[in-house]
Formats: sequence, C-alpha cells, structure tokens
Amino acid sequence: MLYRFASRRVHEPSIAEDLVQDTFLCAIKSARGNGSPDCVEAWLVSILRRRIVDHYRRSSRDPTENRDQLIDEGNLAGGGVQGSDPAQSMCDDELREVIEECISKLPNPMRQAFELCVIKQLETAESTTLLGVSAAALASRLYRARLAIRDCVTQRWR
Repeated sequence: MLYRFASRRVHEPSIAEDLVQDTFLCAIKSARGNGSPDCVEAWLVSILRRRIVDHYRRSSRDPTENRDQLIDEGNLAGGGVQGSDPAQSMCDDELREVIEECISKLPNPMRQAFELCVIKQLETAESTTLLGVSAAALASRLYRARLAIRDCVTQRWR
C-alpha cells in the first residue's frame, strides 16, 4: 500500500522505495518513544506523505512545479484514482480540501489567474485576454499565487 502511494506521487520506483524505507525507519524511531497509534495505516501514510513533500522540497529548484503536477494529475480537479484503498482515498480527499481552501483564500486577482492557467489549463494568451492583463502581470500573479498556496499547504498539511 505504501509503495503504491509513493510511486503514484514520485513516478520513479527507486525513489518510491527509498521513501517507503525512510517512512518505516521514522515510524520505528517514533514508536519506541511514543508507542504505535490506533490506526497504523493512516499513521504510516501521514509519515510517508511528509517524506514525499520533503523529497520534492530537496529535489526541485521551484517547489511549486511539483505541486502543479499533483494538481494537474487530478488531485484537485478530478479526484483520486478509482479503486484505490480507503486510507489513500482519505489522504487524497484531505489534500484536495486543503488545496481548495488555500486557493479560496488567495486575493481575487491571484486566484483568478491560478484557476484559469493551472486548473482550467487555458493558454497564456487566452488568460491574459480574459483578465485584461499583460503576460508579465499574469506570470507575476501565478508566481505569487503558487508561493501563497505552497505556504498555506505547508502550514496546514502536516
């Protein structure tokens, strides 16, 4: 279950294996001091989820690029993968709710730019026409929106 969860998010088997191993190491260290929780699967998934976020933080110059990939792959727009296990489905739903709430908290100009370009995947020319701004202004709004969403998700998704 954990390997599937990781491999769907990092798309590289060796990295997924490493993340799962790190998850178990962290769980063993944590269980020694605190004991194991009631719902071990959900606990392990939450540890793995944090390991995946840490991986993307370390491996990418622009961390928002990877979040855009997660959103584009359906975590926000289309929901989780059908037939997935309940723990993963619960995590996908939680993440979707957090992302949607973070997007809704954006100032209107940034939110509109983000929704048009990232969620609806409109071309730059089309988005600039609808918003009545230049391409540079649109790029600036998207950059600021991604930073704000990243900060919001990082604070709320622990």
